[in-house]
Amino acid sequence: MTSYYQTKKTMQLMGGHICSKCKSMIFTNFIFFGMANSRWSQKKAQEGAEAAAEKGMKALLSFPEKPFLVTQISEERTYGLVSGFGVENLNHGCPYCGNREKWQKDVFAFTCQKDPVSGVSLVEDVPEESRLTVLLSKDALDAWQMKSMIANTVNFKKYWEAHPTEAECVRGQIQALKNQIEALNAEKLTVREKSQWLCEKVGSKEAEMKSFSLFSAERKAAKAELNELKEKYNAQSTADIEREKSIIRTISGLEDQIQELKISNPGVLGEMEKVTPKDAPYCQAIRSC
Repeated sequence: MTSYYQTKKTMQLMGGHICSKCKSMIFTNFIFFGMANSRWSQKKAQEGAEAAAEKGMKALLSFPEKPFLVTQISEERTYGLVSGFGVENLNHGCPYCGNREKWQKDVFAFTCQKDPVSGVSLVEDVPEESRLTVLLSKDALDAWQMKSMIANTVNFKKYWEAHPTEAECVRGQIQALKNQIEALNAEKLTVREKSQWLCEKVGSKEAEMKSFSLFSAERKAAKAELNELKEKYNAQSTADIEREKSIIRTISGLEDQIQELKISNPGVLGEMEKVTPKDAPYCQAIRSC
């Protein structure tokens, strides 16, 4: 059986791009790696991994000019050596709207051309602002964030100042939806009051019944009243629970409508939002809404 020597070099990096759908600034902590398997020696494997990592880093730094499919590992094979590079945690959708860029979608793999130098799968028709920028330092991160935020703010302000009627209409729609949510939340706080009141009545009637002697007429009458109260309580409790569920569903739908309005009209409210998905804490969206 042939033995192989393996080496994998990894590096933590940060990247930034603008979502092409909702215009959020997206920051992602991702892992870059170079690896190699050699038939000859551990040294050859290390050399192969280092060469692959160097080639991959050049491709990453050239991403704004040559965007490529991050879901693919760029691999090179020669007799006795297999080497390549790739990334992890870069294919998560926008934390705000869920959109994924073309360079994050495997579906485009068969249409991509290979870059003759790096071997990556090049992706066409990607908006410039939505191409990944690798940020190698805190200063680079701050500079990219400031530049992107200023550009977005200026563009959004310019647009909405030129379309005041449209802006007022969208803001009115959002506020009306918020008012509905506020009213439903207020109702949700009181929706179980009737069943809670009946529950207390059931408890009181149970205590009253137990105060009578076991075979007395009073106990028999109290038991009948208790059974009737329990029926009313069960029916009211079921109705209250269903209403509560309905309120929750309605609120969720209204929140989705607000979200869609914000996505379709970035910057209309002049507010900032940050979103970090629970399933991808390495990714964050910051946007003007």
